[in-house]
Amino acid sequence: MLCVSAGLCLQVKLQRCLPFKHKLEIYISEGTHSTEEDINKQINDKERVAAAMENPNLREIVEQCVIEPDD
Repeated sequence: MLCVSAGLCLQVKLQRCLPFKHKLEIYISEGTHSTEEDINKQINDKERVAAAMENPNLREIVEQCVIEPDD
């Protein structure tokens, strides 16, 4: 679950920082996880990302991860 939530944090952060016209694809390194193919599918599926962000608990974790620090 840690890889999925870390990937989700990266996906959301990049979506918010980059212009809309960019297509994002995030992959975990080959051989770093036993379910790497499934994780890569989840991280790069728009519908799955949207569904994950509807989960209040997961959304809170992601928001904490991507929050901009005050300067």
